Amino acid sequence: MIHIARWKKIAIILVCVFGVLYSAPNLIGKDARDFITNNLPSIVPSKTVNLGLDLQGGSHLLLQVGLDTVITERAEALVSSLRPELRSKKIGYRRLNDLANGVRVELRDENDVAAVKKIIRKLD
Repeated sequence: MIHIARWKKIAIILVCVFGVLYSAPNLIGKDARDFITNNLPSIVPSKTVNLGLDLQGGSHLLLQVGLDTVITERAEALVSSLRPELRSKKIGYRRLNDLANGVRVELRDENDVAAVKKIIRKLD
């Protein structure tokens, strides 16, 4: 059996009582809060917690994604990561640029098409 010292039990009870007292104004009506404010000492809490719009249920968020921007940024990122990969594999290219919906690669040797497709699939 666990033994808890008497002073610890008293401290736990005091903290719980203080927590209930402190949160009580949120649980009672406006009339009772006015009575506490006017008739009881100022040490007794009488202020309530003000809930934000999200907790009151009064907010509505609508998030949208700029799909065109995302596609453009992904194409630019693919070009910037494809360039060093082609150099490390020693695949020669004339031009490498991003398009509206992809990447354009002009190769020097037509035999490297399969290798470039493999690299692009790995990167994307």
